[in-house]
Amino acid sequence: MMKLPRFLLLFFLLICFQNAKAQSPNSKWVAEVGASGFLFLKKSDRGFLQLPRIGFVRYASKGFSVGAGLSFSSNPIADKILVAIGIAENGTNLLNFDAIARYDFKYSDNKWVPFALGGFGLYFEDETSATVNFGGGLTYWSSPKIGIQVKSSYNLGGPCANLESYVGIVYSISNDRRSRSGCGLKSGFCSD
Repeated sequence: MMKLPRFLLLFFLLICFQNAKAQSPNSKWVAEVGASGFLFLKKSDRGFLQLPRIGFVRYASKGFSVGAGLSFSSNPIADKILVAIGIAENGTNLLNFDAIARYDFKYSDNKWVPFALGGFGLYFEDETSATVNFGGGLTYWSSPKIGIQVKSSYNLGGPCANLESYVGIVYSISNDRRSRSGCGLKSGFCSD
């Protein structure tokens, strides 16, 4: 098992030596991996940690993107993290699927990219429940290829109405190093 300091060094080096670009018309696909925390409003204020949360987002046009994500709540890693920070285990199997549309206010080529999102979610536990989701977030592109993302949403409807917060890593899947501004991100990334 890799020790935490070694992992952090590897992560830091990975961020420092990237050379593609963030999501935009020339770099349409982004993969997301992270963790979500849920607070269910109608289930006795029960909370869950979902790890991993995996998603893909595709740039559509003029600041709009569409995406989908899948989260798992009960697995040994998530339960160990919860116990280590003094919270009980998730204790249940909850699978969550989300489909979203988001708007980045035409900041796609910037280092800091705020966004608003809306969509729907399906929750599979003892029964299936659907929600309508809306919220917002921020992506910080630490390099042209890798960023850190935070987002929060209110997912309303049915017994699975909840507040969700997410933190994770985003990875731009592209071979194209140019943006619509001609030389990387407006923040100064230039691959030539």
